[in-house]
Amino acid sequence: MVNRENYARVRAYLAFLRKQGVLADESVTRYKAFLRHLLIWAGSRRMRESYCVKPAYPAYLASLHRPPDGLLLCRSTVRKQIQVARRFFTWAFADDPWEFRQFPKSYLTTLVMPRLARASKERSYVSLGEAVALARVKVADGDYALLRDRAASALLFLSGMRAGALATLPIACLDLEGRRVSQSPDLGVHTKNGKSAETYLLDIPELLDAVREWDSLVRGRQPGETVWYAPVTCELGVQRLEKRDPGRNRSIALAKRLRKLFALAGLPYKSPHKFRHGHAVYGLQHARSMADYKAVSMNLMHSDIRVTDGIYAVLGRDEVQQRIAGLTAGGLKEAHLSDDLDEALTEATPADLTRLLSILTARITGSPGSKGRGGRKTEQCGVGMLGAFGDTRSREGRSVSVPRPVQAATCRQREMEGTRTFEAKRKSTTHCLVGRMPARPGLERKGGSPRTSKAATELDDEAWWPPA
Repeated sequence: MVNRENYARVRAYLAFLRKQGVLADESVTRYKAFLRHLLIWAGSRRMRESYCVKPAYPAYLASLHRPPDGLLLCRSTVRKQIQVARRFFTWAFADDPWEFRQFPKSYLTTLVMPRLARASKERSYVSLGEAVALARVKVADGDYALLRDRAASALLFLSGMRAGALATLPIACLDLEGRRVSQSPDLGVHTKNGKSAETYLLDIPELLDAVREWDSLVRGRQPGETVWYAPVTCELGVQRLEKRDPGRNRSIALAKRLRKLFALAGLPYKSPHKFRHGHAVYGLQHARSMADYKAVSMNLMHSDIRVTDGIYAVLGRDEVQQRIAGLTAGGLKEAHLSDDLDEALTEATPADLTRLLSILTARITGSPGSKGRGGRKTEQCGVGMLGAFGDTRSREGRSVSVPRPVQAATCRQREMEGTRTFEAKRKSTTHCLVGRMPARPGLERKGGSPRTSKAATELDDEAWWPPA
């Protein structure tokens, strides 16, 4: 038995939300459904005495079963209902403090998600294979409704749109040539929380062909401001398109029609939102960089990439097993490759090793590679270990020229060694006053003349040369 006073207070809270305009009408309707469980839980007790009700509200929600299938409520649903209840009590304390004067304010800290053991459940989504199977369902001539439903399933997977957005999408908002969708509430698209964005379609030709077949039909018979998922009526066995605006329950009608499409394809039914999951999983699995990851998140109209990662980037059990096995197989493959290389180098002759070093030197320095044993280019690239370091050696009375890149690298190396020695001396000099930066070479000191190179060299040598 629901207390009528509690019911009036909940209605007052919903009216307050509508008046303030902080939430959309759909969100307020969802709040009403959530607070219904709160009224049933409180029963005949007044809301100011609800802290005495046992079991506590979070535990009560965790034990609820859904009427259709008898399963427990999803954890995300339980979490949202607890959040709504906490907001309701916060408003009630501020709206009528005298009524709730004895209500313990610490009770709000107990309205948290309960830590209950739940059986692990595999996250389901529409895979690419299932989307292609739905797009291959044969459609009879004149069956506009099935042709529309087949195209809608393909568009849901390609775009990742929600069912409400697809059901209210005008024809002018879809650009198949540019694979672009304008999801703007100003154009009549019902998006979540009134978000507006321009999203894009995946490039999957077989699914695009199914969408293009319906798009050419509806675009040729309907004006651009009518909905793309157009209503279809049947009179005397003949179907025709209508130009009326979609109703409030248009997304529910889309779900019912997709159930029939799944049955024709011989697949288990999955809700329209599972196409959005499939779009996200397909995009994240094919992402090669963080930029691709961010692009998938923005295409789903998520404000934060952590939302995409937490909801859709969960791998299935089979994929986790394959990837872990791939890591091990990759390590074994590299180990075998390393063993083969060691064995080949051990069995190689000194002449082969000399030629190999010459080829490696040529590749590292950018010089032309060796074309054969004893060739001119092999000699020019350097012979033996000493040739790789840029020294000039003679072989059988012939002078072997060292490549210019090797000479330049050697010169730069010697210059850097000299620079490091001079920098180490300059940074650690003790000939400056305490608290001042070390004197820079070549610059004039205050009240003195620039240091001559000879004096500076003698001074540095005396200061830094190790004692005998």
